[in-house]
Amino acid sequence: MAEFRLVHVNVVVLAESNNPRLLNPDFLERNKIVPENWTPTNVIVTPPFATVPYEQGLTISVEETKLQFAVDATRLLSWDELLPGVVIRYLEVLPHVAYRAVGLNYTLFSDDPSGEAAENILITSMLKSGDWLDFCGGITGVNLDLQYRKAQPYLSLRIAVRERVDGEHKVLEGFMVVANCHHDFTPPDVETRAAFIRQLSAKNKELQALIKQLPLRAQ
Repeated sequence: MAEFRLVHVNVVVLAESNNPRLLNPDFLERNKIVPENWTPTNVIVTPPFATVPYEQGLTISVEETKLQFAVDATRLLSWDELLPGVVIRYLEVLPHVAYRAVGLNYTLFSDDPSGEAAENILITSMLKSGDWLDFCGGITGVNLDLQYRKAQPYLSLRIAVRERVDGEHKVLEGFMVVANCHHDFTPPDVETRAAFIRQLSAKNKELQALIKQLPLRAQ
């Protein structure tokens, strides 16, 4: 059975008429959006796009219609405690912006099985057998998109075997799961929107439980 680890988590807020030029380290610290004395690196501020990465592992980016709060080094930063507060505080500081939706996003990796073994497990365990698998010499790979859209929040789940480039060749590694938990809101939905953002850690636990139900094992 594949064991998954969380490698990336972010919160995306869809909005109308953001002003990327507002985003800078002074603005974030002055308004208590990030903790004091954090160290920004490689800050970019332009009219269409701005990004403020921090050595502590958080990156905040702003485009006209999108805000993104991302953590890559999930083992180095207590994202489950910190990230919801950062997002909610940012939205509180700029309440005049029309925020339309929030996405809670997670990327998980598994290292074993890997390579062709992982591809074969994905094919044999998640696809119905049939002659169509033998077309054109046989199916060699698959990317699965699972959609759960009966009610909000919607969940989209992409399952694949990840690849890395080694020189001129692509090398297959282990499984990758990319999940998006999406909820639409209207601008007045301040409290329900904040409550959804606070579910960032709980939704991750639900996702981990769902992944354990996937039949990703050798037949």
